[in-house]
Amino acid sequence: MNTLQELIEQALASSGRYEDAYVFPTFLLYLPPETLALTKQPGTTLADLAMDCLQESGFRCDRVRKNIYGYPALFRELASLPPWTDWTKGALIESDTGTSPEPARTLTPLYLKVTEASIEDLMNRFREYCSAQHRQIEALGLTLPSELEEFELQEFREKLVLAQRIGPERFEQIYDSVFAFDDFAYGDIEVAPGTPDLFVWQPDTRIWFFAEAKGPGDTLRRTQTNWIRTHWDAIGGNFLLLVVGDDS
Repeated sequence: MNTLQELIEQALASSGRYEDAYVFPTFLLYLPPETLALTKQPGTTLADLAMDCLQESGFRCDRVRKNIYGYPALFRELASLPPWTDWTKGALIESDTGTSPEPARTLTPLYLKVTEASIEDLMNRFREYCSAQHRQIEALGLTLPSELEEFELQEFREKLVLAQRIGPERFEQIYDSVFAFDDFAYGDIEVAPGTPDLFVWQPDTRIWFFAEAKGPGDTLRRTQTNWIRTHWDAIGGNFLLLVVGDDS
């Protein structure tokens, strides 16, 4: 019997486009009535239930949320400078005659760092950074959980692996698809209309994809179909529809 991961990988490979016809897989996810009833409570949606099921099958996933939350926060972090970056060493030198010809150190975002250095080298740099940060906190008399640093290292490694597997060109396309850059203002970034409910990936495989969760009888809204059509070059082969239903 195929695992859910294997089924999803096979299904995503069948995605395609011909002129104005877009093909992507649909999964029917049946849940017990008592589980579906949770959506009647504030704060629980079909996307939350779908996310729980995917996580139980070994996937990493998060919901779309406004601004710096959910998976947009993941993309913003990968598009940001590494946490150990010293900003003062990357600034251009200005003079009365303009920018100095003296070369300045390039400030490279994290998703490009994985093309310049090995993951192990970046992990060693991050390990040093975490240790230094923890020493500063403990010097203030605060006690940190012993497993915190190991958790931070594992999470950071997974992000590096994800960026490496997506690749810089595709990552830039995805980043542009997730955020609305009209009236862009720092700290108030809006998620683009129609952006899917979930972003899902598997650290031990090359699987990553967006997923939209619907109930029986629901259809994709116009903003969602527009998002798919507009950004197909970025998400084609990495998008699926999850229909969550009652197994009774």
